Amino acid sequence: MIHNRSHPEICQPKVGETGKPPQERHLLLAVLRTVRGRGAKAVLVPSRATISPIDGEFDEFAGEIEKAGGFIQVTRR
Repeated sequence: MIHNRSHPEICQPKVGETGKPPQERHLLLAVLRTVRGRGAKAVLVPSRATISPIDGEFDEFAGEIEKAGGFIQVTRR
């Protein structure tokens, strides 16, 4: 999800978090903290559903990343 050499563990999803909204998912909060702390500028995800299957939730999280000075890139196959 995020490329961060000093904290590679945040690249691994945590079990049981996928059903929670973005603001309650520890991994996404860690990503946002990393971008806010200038540890990363880009967040790479395989699909929008990685953040949330609900468009509004994805857009809200993407907005928070952008406010922090970063961006989200969704990969294509």
